Amino acid sequence: YGFRPVYEFGQLGDITSLRATVYGDYRAWPNLPEQVDQLLGYGKPDIVAYSRADDLILFGVEETAAVPTGNQSLQRLERVWYAATKQIPFVYLMGEYGLHKDGGVRRTSIWPAYLSIKLSGQFTCPSLTLTYGDKEHYDDYNVGYGLQQTGQFVYLSLAKKAKLNVKTEEKNLYKAVFQGMAGFILNQMDEIAPFCPGKQMLEREDFAEFLASRIVS
Repeated sequence: YGFRPVYEFGQLGDITSLRATVYGDYRAWPNLPEQVDQLLGYGKPDIVAYSRADDLILFGVEETAAVPTGNQSLQRLERVWYAATKQIPFVYLMGEYGLHKDGGVRRTSIWPAYLSIKLSGQFTCPSLTLTYGDKEHYDDYNVGYGLQQTGQFVYLSLAKKAKLNVKTEEKNLYKAVFQGMAGFILNQMDEIAPFCPGKQMLEREDFAEFLASRIVS
């Protein structure tokens, strides 16, 4: 494969062939699938898992080291929105904190998580905003749950495609993620906007479980 790294994985349930190919550019993908091409019209996710046999995008993952703050907070969200409208499970992984050009540390905006919760409920498709790091270790992927939860999301998405019964694991993951996202939003909401629709819903103890149950059916 020349410069192009290719990883082959063993069988997983009904999935007999699983290959991960690292393209320098999606346009280098021979016979680029139309569904992937359409998704690329809204941005270039870092990972797109595609089943050629079913002509189906299994999931997408976007990762950024640039912490969304201020007027940058809506960058990359067009691909998050489009994925939800097409029933493509999606993860947006980012640092919870980041170093600002003035030397200070800034916390990620609430708007990516706010949008993800809205999309998850509207389209009953997982749209997850996950974070890693903390104020002292803002670029450490091993701090926090974001990287671990991204790995769980990828595995469960493939396991579901392989027709393994992982509904309980899916529900537990999504419940934990939505609890974290809701807590993150509520913790900063009053500092960012005088009124945010859905605040009372996010404050409900049963909110995360309800939303997870809507997605896992």
